[in-house]
Amino acid sequence: MKVHDRGSTSQEMPILFKRERVQGVEMVLLGDRHEDDGYREHRLGKPLYHVRPRGFLAQNLLSIVMLLLFVVISPIAVVASAAPAFGGILLCYNLLEKRSLCEEKAVNLFRLASISPFVRTFLQHIQAVGLPIALAQAFDDCNIRLVVQGETTGWNAPGKAVLLIGNHRSGFEQVLLMALLGSFQRCDLSIIAIPGMGASRAFELVDQDHESRYTLPVLPSLLAKDRKDIWNHFVFYRFLHSRSLPTRAALHEENLHTLSKAAHLLEQGYAIIVFPVGHKDVDIRDVWQRGIGEIVSRLSASARANVMMGLFRLEEDYSKSALAKAFVVRSLGRVPKHRSFTLRLGQQVTCLDLVGQKSDPLVITEIVRKQYLESFF
Repeated sequence: MKVHDRGSTSQEMPILFKRERVQGVEMVLLGDRHEDDGYREHRLGKPLYHVRPRGFLAQNLLSIVMLLLFVVISPIAVVASAAPAFGGILLCYNLLEKRSLCEEKAVNLFRLASISPFVRTFLQHIQAVGLPIALAQAFDDCNIRLVVQGETTGWNAPGKAVLLIGNHRSGFEQVLLMALLGSFQRCDLSIIAIPGMGASRAFELVDQDHESRYTLPVLPSLLAKDRKDIWNHFVFYRFLHSRSLPTRAALHEENLHTLSKAAHLLEQGYAIIVFPVGHKDVDIRDVWQRGIGEIVSRLSASARANVMMGLFRLEEDYSKSALAKAFVVRSLGRVPKHRSFTLRLGQQVTCLDLVGQKSDPLVITEIVRKQYLESFF
């Protein structure tokens, strides 16, 4: 607002504003100026607008509502984003749960699968030849081609022991590796993984007769029952399995038992799949878990000479969403477009050639890690 005193000779007629309270209502009034006998007078005119006094809640109600919407909608959006990928699995899980609760009204999965001939054939094939071989056939039906760069002669037949070690790209990598082994007519395989989630849970649902064969259960220390800091990427798993989680000491013993079992299966000629960093958000070039060293340290000298070390790396053309989309499209009766996923393999080498007779798990793990980095980086 411009202010002029009596001595001003300016011809400018400024517009004046004044804020008043009239009968409990704040008003902003517009004034003008006129001059009479050299004396200037300010006259107030009509109000421009009214500003009603409001309390704190009324003034900030909209902001509070928007904040609450953000707090509520954000978790819903995160959960909903995962629903399409796992909706079918959860549906099958609910149906199987109902079957176990009420056998006289059993839900026949094959009868339900009659809505999709592809699913029906896939489930029947699993019962007939096993999940790995059925997956290999399903990949052909879904126009999925796994491009393997490297030699597989050391483990491309049943009974040829191999420890497959590689990276998490985006999840469900176990499906590709199982399909690859199935193309070699191999069903003698196990995957070291967290039970009851991801691909492990999917295997349990579609092949209940052999579910325990495919997963060797391990739990990260982040899931120990007596761990104080529980806010990590396993928090939802913790809430779902809170009653069955072991203490830190018991978890360590159970994991060692699983790794001993993996070594025993290798001596029998199995293929064991392990992801040494344990999570897809961790770079494969970072520090590895010592599980590989624990397995190898439990192998005898003769077994080390027969067990192949299969180092692998899935390239950027693989994603679990592309894999899931191909299966969904085929399940709907349409022909998916051709997709190729690249799997690079390191040089074929036996466990004995790579680590010799080393017995320290940390030393063994570091040797394998360096070999992996030299092969792919």
